[in-house]
Formats: sequence, C-alpha cells, structure tokens
Amino acid sequence: MPFDERAEFLEERGDTYTGALNALARLEGELDRLKNIDEAPGLRKRTADIATISSFCSNRRTPTPSSGSSAAPPAESARLRKRGRAEPAI
Repeated sequence: MPFDERAEFLEERGDTYTGALNALARLEGELDRLKNIDEAPGLRKRTADIATISSFCSNRRTPTPSSGSSAAPPAESARLRKRGRAEPAI
C-alpha cells in the first residue's frame, strides 16, 4: 500500500518521527554495548528491524528488515537539511 501522504506527514510530524528513529538508534547502540546479557543481541536486532521498518516515511519504497542502510534518500536528506532537521541516524 503506497504512503501517499508522506510529505504532509513529515511536515506535521517530522520532528517527532525523527526523534523516534534517533531514539531507536540510541537504543540499538546501548544494546550493542551489553556484553554479558544473553538477550542483548536479539533485542538489538529487533530494535534495528523496527527502525528499518519505521523508516518507510523517509524512503520511497517499503523497507525490509535488516536490508542495510535505512538513511533517507538524497532528495529527502537535502529537504531535511534545508529545514534544519538532521537525517535519521540509523
């Protein structure tokens, strides 16, 4: 199902959306630092998958979990920089 209201969503909720993606990235990093916790690798992978799936608003196609980088496409990145927003750090 295409996300036709992407631009409107990002205009109205872009700060919250970017904040949520950044929080997931921070959580993934913290989970990566846990060495003696058996559940940490699974939780880190799940966090990365959620971030990838959630990044569909800044991507032009529907992402798949663990498919690599989930950074915004170049045009979207330029738009975010122009508006003073950081690209999601995923």
